[in-house]
Amino acid sequence: MSIVYLKHGDIDTGKWNRCIKRSFNATIYAYSWYLDLFCERWDALVENDYHSVMPLMTKRVLGRDIICTSGSVRELGVFSRHPVSAEKTMEFLKSIPARFCCYSIRLNRYNPLVDTSLKTRSHTHYVLDLIIPYFRITQSFTPGLRVKIYRSVARKLSFVRGLTPNDLILFLLKHRIPVDRVVGAGNFAVLRSMMASLIRTRTGDFYGVYNEHNDLAAVAVLAMVNSRIITLFLAADPEQIDENPHLFMIDRIIEKFSETNTTLSFEFFSSHFTPEVYLSFGARKTTVTEVRSGRMPFWVRPFIRQDF
Repeated sequence: MSIVYLKHGDIDTGKWNRCIKRSFNATIYAYSWYLDLFCERWDALVENDYHSVMPLMTKRVLGRDIICTSGSVRELGVFSRHPVSAEKTMEFLKSIPARFCCYSIRLNRYNPLVDTSLKTRSHTHYVLDLIIPYFRITQSFTPGLRVKIYRSVARKLSFVRGLTPNDLILFLLKHRIPVDRVVGAGNFAVLRSMMASLIRTRTGDFYGVYNEHNDLAAVAVLAMVNSRIITLFLAADPEQIDENPHLFMIDRIIEKFSETNTTLSFEFFSSHFTPEVYLSFGARKTTVTEVRSGRMPFWVRPFIRQDF
């Protein structure tokens, strides 16, 4: 067993992506093309011949190298074909080169951590298991949510798959809907590139909800990796929010993927997509751990916080 540090230019992206795809804890955030979009530079720790890997999102601050995790990359850590033990997690953390003066890494939820000497912070998202029939899932919906969904059905909202990237961009521009500062920078080039990559790699899809006048009322960008469906981006027209197109869309997504061995992971938050909304669908709270090195100079902290 050997863990080596590789600079970005030395990483075999073919082997890297195959490792991520075959990992039991695979996520969209760890694919090379996704990392290329959302960080200035990333290096890696690699065990054996890409048996297990750990991306390192690096940044140079005031002439010093640090490791941090961008807000658009919600979890990283160790990815492997086999379950990762707490000892394995620590082996990777201890293999981070000393030239990095400090690190802040958001591990994935399958990376246990028992070393109490490390500084940690928890980040919450919400998951809903879809393996059971739809009617059984709806039994966990709150009464208030059921009423709102019934009303949205009565208003003849329709759920469609296959929006184009242009459909989504025009929707955001038309309604002046704010998006993540990284994804929505400039002319939405990053968001457009992300959607193009999801199409090219067949790891995502786009959904929309239309009202009875055939006006787009809500949109969703979903990533699908192995048995996990991740909400990368969700948005609703503020002027139509009283008709609850955002709730209708989540309900239709649940129905579409019910009775499949998948988990719907709610990882996008905004004024209309809140923890309270996700909990009303019966989602359960889960956490990922952000681990920080003990040696964190005061002048680094503002740069770290910008990425969360």
